[in-house]
Amino acid sequence: MSLSESHKIKCTECGNGFEINEWNSINVEDLPELREKTISGEIFKFTCPKCKKEQIIIYDCLYFDRANKFMVQLLPEYPNKEYLFSAEEAKVITTFGNNIYRLATDYASFLEKVRVLSLGLNDKAVEICKSLAYSTYTINNNEIPENAFFVKCDEKVMAFQMMLKDKKPKFMSIPMEFYNKVKLNLVNSPLSKESFSIRKIDLKWALTEDVSKFLKELQK
Repeated sequence: MSLSESHKIKCTECGNGFEINEWNSINVEDLPELREKTISGEIFKFTCPKCKKEQIIIYDCLYFDRANKFMVQLLPEYPNKEYLFSAEEAKVITTFGNNIYRLATDYASFLEKVRVLSLGLNDKAVEICKSLAYSTYTINNNEIPENAFFVKCDEKVMAFQMMLKDKKPKFMSIPMEFYNKVKLNLVNSPLSKESFSIRKIDLKWALTEDVSKFLKELQK
């Protein structure tokens, strides 16, 4: 079920108070039109009716895609890498069937994760490919990106955006053949294990020692 609530905010530009509608829970089976609005970030964008300034308001949001069997929970600035369900939450969650549960603690990562999983991609394989693109860029340019994000993929390549401090982003690509190899080898890897909790699977996860060992074995 999709749930929203309305409340008033003040415009950061003119101070005008106006009402906004926040989507605390989105089930795209009920409201398929919210898929693109979520991926584009439109559900977090609000325009002041007085001065017309657009502002982004980030709030807790649970996105559920029954067809693709995943949930992504946005908890802004949540300090942990994993959110454990309470007994009460677990009773409700189990009624939705067997899903992938992911945690995002910032706006950009939430939009990226929803897009990746909506495309039917294996998000762990995507993050591993991203880590390779990130490491390759760092070595070749002697510069460490602040972050990296999935951009798009086609039959040949998967593209990532390297976010650089005080510079325009740079792009790196990984062959889809490598992504498919990673995805295939994850099947029998301990890295593929899922837990009944909401986990943060991101670039930091992909740069851990366990993933590094997986990549070394893969490239032998």
